[in-house]
Amino acid sequence: MATSAEREKIQEILSRDEYRSNLAGRNFPLGLRILNQSNKIVTASTFFYVLATRSLASAYFGLGAIGCMVFAKILKEILREKRPVGTTYKITYGMPSTHSATISYYATFIALAATRLPVHPSLSSVPPKFINPIAPVLMTVTSLVICISRIRLGHHTLKQVGGGITVGTLFGLGWFAWWSTGGAQDIAWGVVEYLPSFLRSYIR
Repeated sequence: MATSAEREKIQEILSRDEYRSNLAGRNFPLGLRILNQSNKIVTASTFFYVLATRSLASAYFGLGAIGCMVFAKILKEILREKRPVGTTYKITYGMPSTHSATISYYATFIALAATRLPVHPSLSSVPPKFINPIAPVLMTVTSLVICISRIRLGHHTLKQVGGGITVGTLFGLGWFAWWSTGGAQDIAWGVVEYLPSFLRSYIR
């Protein structure tokens, strides 16, 4: 005879399996199913952006996204708050939402970079109006859509998404401040000096 804890665990596993089946069976709208893969889409876009611009600032931006994600995951292990029961297949903790934190970091850093930093030569062909104000507004809207989707998909509660937004925004502010004040730039260019010559010539 299963104990109440064992029955609860079995029900949780069945709920996750049912959620996976619903997602695979297209019982969710197409838009939500695409947003469920937002981490892969954003990561791939960032990777190609860094390669295309060959900019040290872009690489720093990408490194910040990884740092924000890791920081959010560490907070999850500290806070150990469960995700909504029976509405998600994910088994990790839910507070704060890593997706919400990372995309909020993107929105914060991009908005600050577009409005406060000079345009990098690799982006000289991009219309100025796209860089500012279109890019910051577009990124902010994208961020909000992804954050809302985490609730609609059942992966997080409103509080967990709010926690992710707070973490990502604060991390973005701090990461940008470290770059714009020159501290991170000095370290980054110092590291570049130790790279092989073919890599140094690639960075601009």
